[in-house]
Amino acid sequence: MAAGLARSDYIESLERGIDVATAGFVPELILVSAGFDSLAGDPLGGFTLELDDFDALTRSVVARAESWCDGRVVSALEGGYAPYRLAQAALRHLAALGG
Repeated sequence: MAAGLARSDYIESLERGIDVATAGFVPELILVSAGFDSLAGDPLGGFTLELDDFDALTRSVVARAESWCDGRVVSALEGGYAPYRLAQAALRHLAALGG
């Protein structure tokens, strides 16, 4: 997706992508490539997501995992190049993973 779009565009696209990818399929495990370079202010990403968005998206994935695969989610840090914002986002993500 292009940089600089409205936050809602990214969120809706991800949610829609999950729905399309799982149509007629129930995963046994969800793998998350947690790329925090999509945070607003990241010098490489150019995206507009905020900390609350990562919290909400993670909770959405966790809710799906709970209904599909007994809550099995594996998350791996992929990117993020604004250290302070990366740390904040990772903490929010981990908290949401833990419920």
